[in-house]
Amino acid sequence: MSVWPSGEMYTEQRLKSEANGLLERLKNKSSLNDARAEIFSWISRNVLEIDSKKADILPGSLVLARDCSRALYGMVKPWSEQRSGFSLAQVLWDLARDHSRTDLQPGFYAEMIHLFRGIVGRPIYQAPSILDVDSGSCDASIVRSRQLDALWETVETKMRCYPQGLEPEIIARRQENKNRILKVLGGSSEQWDDWRWQIGNIIKDLDLLQKMIHLDKEEREAIRRARHCSLPFGVTPYYVSLMDERPTETDRAVRAQVLPPLSYVQKMQEHQHDRKERFDFMGESDTSPIDLITRRYPAILILKPFNTCPQICVYCQRNWEIDEAMAPDALAEPNRIDAAMEWIAGHPAIHEVLVTGGDPFALPDQQLDSILQ
Repeated sequence: MSVWPSGEMYTEQRLKSEANGLLERLKNKSSLNDARAEIFSWISRNVLEIDSKKADILPGSLVLARDCSRALYGMVKPWSEQRSGFSLAQVLWDLARDHSRTDLQPGFYAEMIHLFRGIVGRPIYQAPSILDVDSGSCDASIVRSRQLDALWETVETKMRCYPQGLEPEIIARRQENKNRILKVLGGSSEQWDDWRWQIGNIIKDLDLLQKMIHLDKEEREAIRRARHCSLPFGVTPYYVSLMDERPTETDRAVRAQVLPPLSYVQKMQEHQHDRKERFDFMGESDTSPIDLITRRYPAILILKPFNTCPQICVYCQRNWEIDEAMAPDALAEPNRIDAAMEWIAGHPAIHEVLVTGGDPFALPDQQLDSILQ
């Protein structure tokens, strides 16, 4: 028995049914701009209508309607479409006029169907149904259990599409990677398990990294430029062993964490001399009452005594301020740390301090203990 929506349910006709209220309004619009304006107007009217009925709607549905409305609004803005290279407003306008869109796949319809259900306050997840049996009998429990078995089989079928790190094939592949990297670095298995050896052999050099894994043309150029413009770059030997020797679909996310995109490097290079002002997107310059401290909330703050890491993540919110992986001068001077400590002591509202940076766990125990004490 089927207990979960199949791909066949995610179709153009189903989307038209769910979004009928909007599509009817778009049908006679004469231009894309007019259609886009009508989408914005429809979202606003729908939010007001939902809000007027909030006494009869569960709070969770109200939040869902609000968030889905914001999502649709953001997706049809011209700026969003320019950045993504895809016009959702055009798609909705086309569907309203029955213009064929053969480029659309079930995954797209699934996203839109759930989005429109959420916008009007309808549930977006379909729970397994219970057969018409006496709820007081043990038969109902048995039926329910069977349905849950079937549901889990659906989940496992989808999960089997992705390799897991404990699969024998993956373990063997990573062991090969480890052996290859150790050969390049001239290390031993005992050293591999020593964090100090890992930190002492951070890969920052493009030529050295290319001896361990294959890099495509864009990856090579991005790393070369990053090193040239002093953009922090560094990968531990262990993390390199998680990458496939040649790029594949299974290691794309692993590579993306530490190999910067070329467009990102170019943008950082353009603003090399105003990097702090340009890329402080967490607004630390406006939330740092004293050096080494950022405070956004009443009872918690972050203390940043150590401004580097053994490995630089591309998405790090503070990598614009990090000079190099495990930079030798990354630990703040004692007088700066003492001043920060005195400031914290003078603000009894602070109940929690997050020691960060950088990664303070890369400090020697004695230095870290001194800060914590």
